[in-house]
Amino acid sequence: MNPHAKSLNERLRTLISLFGNAYRDYCRTEPSFTPSLSLLKPPPATYSVNPATFTHNIFDALWFIWFIGIFEFISGLHDAGILPVWFFIP
Repeated sequence: MNPHAKSLNERLRTLISLFGNAYRDYCRTEPSFTPSLSLLKPPPATYSVNPATFTHNIFDALWFIWFIGIFEFISGLHDAGILPVWFFIP
């Protein structure tokens, strides 16, 4: 027997022993490896959003946007010959 299949069977037995019928029901409704498009549900008409949480998360991601702008600015300075290139990574 394939060692991965053996490990998978052991995990299935462990999960069934831990969660019982709830896990069996989950296995019946959820696909194992590939998603089933027939199980997709339409999105809700509206979403409830906490403004404080939304603002906090936006600011958490903002550093990434700033770094993109900074790196593009530095790249433009390199291309224009204003800022020398100190090292090159191929």
